[in-house]
Amino acid sequence: IQLAKAFLTKSISYSEIPHLKIDDANRNEMESKLSFDIVIPTLGRKEVLRQTLEDLADQSLLPQCVIIIEQNPNIASESELDYLHNGNWPFQIKHTFTNQTGACNARNLALNQVEADWVFLADDDLRIPQDFLRSANAFIQNEKIQAFTVSCLQIGEEEQEQTIIQWPAFGSGCSFVKASALKFIRFDMALEHGFGEDADFGMQLRKSGTDVLYNPFLKLIHLKAASGGFRKPIENPWDSENPSPKPSPTVLASILKHATPSQIKGYKTLLFLKFYSLQQIKNPFTYFRQMQKRWKISLFWAKKKMLNTK
Repeated sequence: IQLAKAFLTKSISYSEIPHLKIDDANRNEMESKLSFDIVIPTLGRKEVLRQTLEDLADQSLLPQCVIIIEQNPNIASESELDYLHNGNWPFQIKHTFTNQTGACNARNLALNQVEADWVFLADDDLRIPQDFLRSANAFIQNEKIQAFTVSCLQIGEEEQEQTIIQWPAFGSGCSFVKASALKFIRFDMALEHGFGEDADFGMQLRKSGTDVLYNPFLKLIHLKAASGGFRKPIENPWDSENPSPKPSPTVLASILKHATPSQIKGYKTLLFLKFYSLQQIKNPFTYFRQMQKRWKISLFWAKKKMLNTK
């Protein structure tokens, strides 16, 4: 019923919304410079990470520290990032080597070491323009904000946003957060090796009173290096379920954690409607029964995962 009512409401034209842009005046560096710590988890990307660090070393406003969490599941392994200690870097490097894999754990280890005013959560396969941190510094001081995600597209992709917006999502590999806003916030280990940990992190920020913006004018290139993602197949306890859970239990765990009962119903309704055209069952009644089973399985594992990580 609420969905039907929404069709009767006229949407606002983008032309009626004043665009907030960064002009040349706003790009000028402010008198005071903020300090930035860069958080980078990495696994098996020695040369790609080196390129990202070289971009950071070439910044017109240098970071205070780059915090690198290097992962390798092989117990007998050692760090392969020899250039961290052999190179002459213009910033401090804090390097932690661990055999425990997972982006949530890696980023939490790094966040515990932050000392600067601001944190930039970065992927290890970015190309970063020379004035990136300087422009971020000006944007922060002009707009008095506490968290924002920047444009991070692959080569050939086009930015769709034409103005700075209030952002419902969060990018864990391309976002700035004021360090003081992170005092009690960490990545949820219940979502480790799954999906949705970045959205969950953003929701934690919002529930603590920190708004999250999206700035399409600060641009990064995401290389999507070949050995990306989880780097090796991860076995989950629900992989043997038939039918398979829908949505992923880690995604549903985050939704259960932050959404109201009405929002959960809304998410479920839209999921069922959007997924219908992407699957093979075309009988709507059979499809609905099948999706109810998959939702129930996902709900079971989501609740179990949340309980095991408390």
